[in-house]
Amino acid sequence: MRCAECKGKGMCGLPRCPIVSRFHAQAALKPASSYQGSSPSIFIGSYGWPDMHGGPLLTNDSDSPPDWLDRNLGIEEIVSIRARTISGRSILPSVADNLQEIARSTIPLDVDVVFEKPVAFSLNFDGTIAPVGFTGPVKKMEVLGNARVERVVDRIISDTDVGAADACKALRGSAIDVYQIANLMTAGLLGKRRTFVPTRWAITAVDDTLSIQLKKEIAHYQQDCLYSCPGRLEVRDDRDLGAPDTLGRGRGGYCAGSGGHDKKGIFPDFRCLLLRKARSV
Repeated sequence: MRCAECKGKGMCGLPRCPIVSRFHAQAALKPASSYQGSSPSIFIGSYGWPDMHGGPLLTNDSDSPPDWLDRNLGIEEIVSIRARTISGRSILPSVADNLQEIARSTIPLDVDVVFEKPVAFSLNFDGTIAPVGFTGPVKKMEVLGNARVERVVDRIISDTDVGAADACKALRGSAIDVYQIANLMTAGLLGKRRTFVPTRWAITAVDDTLSIQLKKEIAHYQQDCLYSCPGRLEVRDDRDLGAPDTLGRGRGGYCAGSGGHDKKGIFPDFRCLLLRKARSV
């Protein structure tokens, strides 16, 4: 997001000014002409499609938003991480194999990258793609580490008869992170007719495919049991919402013995274990 109106005076009403965040992130950084370290993911731009440019995202920090949440990182820390990230750019045929190796790996791979010239700082805020601090044209790239590939990922990307939508659903059903699925889509490793896909398009396609599937599943859920989490797991039958639970703590924690807790609910793997333990006391 580039603001040309208030120049960082806060008139946009956003909780954090993108211009100010960009300035502070840039302050302690110096351009480099080479990089040796980790590459957790890849990025391909949509400009010039189908003749696109792309390359590895280079950072020794975590590139996973779920990990940022688990670590309780603030906006300044996330912006700082992304500001230190380098996005390599090259014509795809010259780096295709390396990018696919990075995308299929569940762990960041060590790489050695030499740029044609020192990378340039260009931190832009976008509503779809996480910001990247530096960009630079790749002159030479070598993957040093060995990819660790999940068995289900290896099976799906090896099957060229599985459509891209079905591949996304199968990977998500096997607990593969949605961000890695988008990486695989970007690297052209999913679908019957495989080609590199701009990162922005891959994110949209994966999110749309999985959200449609989830909406269909939710539409068929039973409503016999309601699930909530006010500090503890609770189950109660919707025919008796106002009844106190079996431990006498008011609402929640109640489930009729022959109710819907053994049917497919919002969390089908949950089987009222806490309630059974309570009844045995």
